[in-house]
Amino acid sequence: MEPGSYGSARRHLASVLLLIALAAELGVVLLNLLMADRADPALLNVLAFAIVIVSAYAIVGWLIASRRPDNSIGWIFLAIALSFGSLLFANTYARYGLVVATGSLPFVDMLEWVGGWAWAPGFTLLVTLSVLLFPNGKPPSPRWRPVMWASFIVMGLLAVPVAIATWTGLGSEVADSLQTLGTTLILFVALASFAGMVVRYRRGGPTERQQLKWYTYAAVPEMAFIVFAGFAASGSVTVPPLVLLVAPFVIAPLLPAAAAIAILRYRLYDLDRLVSRTIAYAVVTGGLVLVYLAINLGLTTAFSSLASGNSVVVAASTLAVAALFTPLRRRVQRLVDRRFDRARVDAEQTAAGFSERLRDEIDIASVNVDLSATVRAALSPSTVALWLREDQR
Repeated sequence: MEPGSYGSARRHLASVLLLIALAAELGVVLLNLLMADRADPALLNVLAFAIVIVSAYAIVGWLIASRRPDNSIGWIFLAIALSFGSLLFANTYARYGLVVATGSLPFVDMLEWVGGWAWAPGFTLLVTLSVLLFPNGKPPSPRWRPVMWASFIVMGLLAVPVAIATWTGLGSEVADSLQTLGTTLILFVALASFAGMVVRYRRGGPTERQQLKWYTYAAVPEMAFIVFAGFAASGSVTVPPLVLLVAPFVIAPLLPAAAAIAILRYRLYDLDRLVSRTIAYAVVTGGLVLVYLAINLGLTTAFSSLASGNSVVVAASTLAVAALFTPLRRRVQRLVDRRFDRARVDAEQTAAGFSERLRDEIDIASVNVDLSATVRAALSPSTVALWLREDQR
């Protein structure tokens, strides 16, 4: 097969895998609509969250695999989507067959069997190879290949014994022991994969480091939300129901979206500005909340004896926060940019310095040299050329 046709075949394969994953999600949605009268709201929320995750990984995986077919990250994302999509469809189909259409649906036992182990490939790939091989689809060095093989061994320990035991009804004790071993090993393989990412960052060039920054920037809020959701589920913290309903659908696609930006390199170097804006607005929001509460508390005490005191407090606090927003945001933004968006700050200072020098410079040759030096310092281009009209040289 010729190289061109081979690449086209892989792109078609990526499209087929995407359609299979999305068809599984559509099946889950339709089956849950048929069971709407018996649905548990909490279960529907979890299913909707899972559907968002699977769809995000499927679409991003297809996007990467079709445009960068040699990068295994796209195929790993598609495998993750197929694994969790199969899990959701199998469990939903089996539940529908057992609860609603009792005895009238075929293959219920088979799909119930698939639902017992289909999670293992996707989960293993998510916490091991998608981390170790990011962003170019290869390990940091050949010495990390044992970690790759270990991830496949763990995948087998988590899925194969349980699948065989459930299908045959024999050796469940051995299957449980092997699955326990796989659960223990996956922790070490995941830690080794994260260590490989750290090594890659320390040895990588500017582009690769920027790609890893995107991945980390998306992973941090996802991990924080998982911990936060755990505390909320245990009752340690009280969270408004609307937050728990909306937040998962906003946070779930972050990691695949960041991976797409990093690998396809679309607006790759905008991350520093995004980080600085996030931190700046978080600091500004926190500061304004403190100001609002302080003014509210002080004015409430002062106007506690007046019937209209509450309206005065609210109006004064709101006006104070509105007046402070713009100057506070500018000052905080400058401070944060100096630390997290230094390249932009340096570029602006370089351009401002050139503008100051240009006011007093009349020699065109000196302006040419100064302009070239300024462009190189601010933008670091590979080449710089200045074109002047013939009568102005």
